[in-house]
Amino acid sequence: MTIQELPLPPDNSELRSSSIPGSGIFRQLSQSVAQCKREGVTYASGTWGYTVLRTAQSPTANDLWPSALAKLHRWISKYLIHYERLGNDLADGRVWDELGRRFALDVDVTQPTLADLPDDLARATHEHVRALDAVFEDWVCRCALGGGAEGPAAAPAAAETAARFQRRYNPRFCDFLVVDEGALRSLAELPDETPSVESVGLRERLARRALHDSAYVWLVDSRAVRRFRGTTDGENYDGLMKLSIGSLVSAWFERLWRFEDDRAIFNREEFPEGSGELWYTSAPVGREVPPVDGDTTIPPGAPGYTDYITPLPEGKAGTVMEGTKLNCGVWYTVVEGDSCSSIAFGHRTTVAILIEANGALSGEGGCNEGLVVGRTYCAVPHVAWDSI
Repeated sequence: MTIQELPLPPDNSELRSSSIPGSGIFRQLSQSVAQCKREGVTYASGTWGYTVLRTAQSPTANDLWPSALAKLHRWISKYLIHYERLGNDLADGRVWDELGRRFALDVDVTQPTLADLPDDLARATHEHVRALDAVFEDWVCRCALGGGAEGPAAAPAAAETAARFQRRYNPRFCDFLVVDEGALRSLAELPDETPSVESVGLRERLARRALHDSAYVWLVDSRAVRRFRGTTDGENYDGLMKLSIGSLVSAWFERLWRFEDDRAIFNREEFPEGSGELWYTSAPVGREVPPVDGDTTIPPGAPGYTDYITPLPEGKAGTVMEGTKLNCGVWYTVVEGDSCSSIAFGHRTTVAILIEANGALSGEGGCNEGLVVGRTYCAVPHVAWDSI
């Protein structure tokens, strides 16, 4: 499969206007496109997405694969691209509609058969992961950096480009997805139809989340795989993690936003606790959250913080609860039946982070005792809420 270049909206386009919510994404994409073109790489320019490797090779898997892949693409491009926008109650979805149109998965049809690869990648050794990375590396050199050319004549040019190209400028060349038997079944169980992208209340968002919450793929940080030497510390880890499809958008754009750090790694959290299963979460690496009593589990893919500050919604200034931090990305007004867990998990953060952003929730009576119907709280604080 080959993805063609898709020109970005011009500078004078409405989608690039600072008055349109989310327009900054295109400025970031433009920088990525420009840098890649300076180095002679235009493959899939103007799009975003991943290469997908499939290790599930059983007859049943072969039957499920076309439908599962189509569902993954549909849920990301039609609904989950809007997930953060909906959480912030932003009505204008034009930028996210356009981003959905630009989502493209590259499926390598030359899948190798790795006889000793376990059905569940949770049991994979680092050698298994390195073997998968070798397939990805072959794809990058052969298709992406080689311009899609095949045969011996294309190899020298591709190798030369690969040697000098700074892959960090395009996440498509840094990370890839793998679908094993479990991931394939989870994708196949997704509903055929995606929910509406109109703004809805928290309870409805939680109900909709249940439709896709069990669907996942494996995310592989290719550069981390190559530099790993068996000891996990700091920037060294084996590069393998589960990725909830609800966090796929976050993972790609986190890599794009952090392109200047060539050795940036993803944060991984064990969920459920004690399971040994490591999930991608875009909570800032190294940010320690103090333990609190009660439910502090991080749901798979929870970002935890935002990288932007949102002004208080019109008419809400008088409802902000005392002790609430104003360096906030997402605001929320409590309704009957809310709990700290429902608010935190509904906004893909943690109870611990919710408490640190809202002083009224840290009283002796516990977090839930600090919730008052009709009062507004910071549901998701800015990552540097305590230092800016």
